[in-house]
Amino acid sequence: MSKLESAKHQPYTYSLKTAAYSNNNNVCNNGVYMYLVPPKNALTIENMWTHINFQFDAAIPSGQRVITNIGISAGYPLDFIAGVTVPKTDGTIRKIPVNWAADPTTRIIDKRFDLSSLLQKNKAAYRDYFLDFLDPDTDYTYIWLEFGVPYGTSATGKMNLWKADALYTTIGIR
Repeated sequence: MSKLESAKHQPYTYSLKTAAYSNNNNVCNNGVYMYLVPPKNALTIENMWTHINFQFDAAIPSGQRVITNIGISAGYPLDFIAGVTVPKTDGTIRKIPVNWAADPTTRIIDKRFDLSSLLQKNKAAYRDYFLDFLDPDTDYTYIWLEFGVPYGTSATGKMNLWKADALYTTIGIR
C-alpha cells in the first residue's frame, strides 16, 4: 500500500451542497424557511451549517428585533390558520431557542450555526421545485428561523444573506 492509499473502508461517497440567497427584501411574518435541495442520489444528510445576515426594518420595535428560534423541519414547516401563516405544532419542527438580538445601530443579526445536532439523518429526500399535490410532504429537511415579531406582521426585514451547507452520503456522485 502506498503512502497515499487509505486502509479505511469508505462504503459511500459524500456530496457537499451549498446554497444561498441574498438581498431578499420580502421577508415578512414571524418565520422564514429554506429548503436545501439534496443530490438526487442522497441516502442520508450527515451535517448542516448555516450563515444568516438579516436586517430588521426600522419600523420593528427594538425589543422584537430578535431571532428567537432556529430549527429543522422534516416537512413543510407552515400551517395556515385563520388566514395567518404559523409554524406547525405537530412536532415536525425540531428547534433550539437562540434569542439572537440585532445590533441596535444597524438592526442586523449576523450569525453562523451548526444545525447537525437537530438533523434526522434519513430525511434527505429529493424533491423538484414543485411537490406533487398527492405526494406526502415528509422526509425533507427544511431550515426554519423564527423571529420575535407577532404573527401576521406585514414587514419584518431584509435577508442580506442566508447560506446553507450540508454534507450528504450518496450512492455515487454523478
